[in-house]
Amino acid sequence: MTQQKETFAGFGLDFRQDPIDIEDVPRGPSLTSTYGKLTHLNFWKVLSIHGRLGIKSKDNWLFSIVCYIRYNPNHYIEYPFIPSGLTSLSYNENAMAKKKIKFDVFLDIEKKLRIRRNQEKYLTILAGLGLTNINSQANLTYQRNDNSGGMPEPISYKGSYLHFGSRFSLGYQYKRLKCSLDAYVIEDPLKTDLTSLWLGATISYELNLKKRVSEKK
Repeated sequence: MTQQKETFAGFGLDFRQDPIDIEDVPRGPSLTSTYGKLTHLNFWKVLSIHGRLGIKSKDNWLFSIVCYIRYNPNHYIEYPFIPSGLTSLSYNENAMAKKKIKFDVFLDIEKKLRIRRNQEKYLTILAGLGLTNINSQANLTYQRNDNSGGMPEPISYKGSYLHFGSRFSLGYQYKRLKCSLDAYVIEDPLKTDLTSLWLGATISYELNLKKRVSEKK
């Protein structure tokens, strides 16, 4: 008995919005963080390109590895707050920032459900495990600006948004063109040990590469 497997590749665009917290109480001890407050405002709302390589098995099961790449602001290289009153601060939109190339890598399993017989229209359901925000680390010290009248203590910004977690997608595919709504499970942007969803949408183009026939006893 023979079993036919097909390799495929895909590429496309991925856009994500600011994360949404789905918890309001930390899982561990109550934490406070300055890390997220000093992250660039445009860190999370981002456009990425991606490439995928995988194997398609019988019954429309797909197993693949995918890499997302983006180049966008990572963190400010000067303290981003400026006094806006006697006791208040506001963001300085012109503060100097560091841009970095960042990556996500996931191993995915996907199921395609044909919507209509004899037509290449599918509902797609995907789940994956992987790493988000590879190369997002930072380690620097800011001189704070405030209205205290003295010399304020410096503030440190050290850490990374690297996170190992899951993601889920629901999509529609017509022939080789596919679009989906995606949800990445991450730590909250303020890094206070809460769970957030990083929501987005993807459009991609899928190419069949070659078929491989294996013997099955």
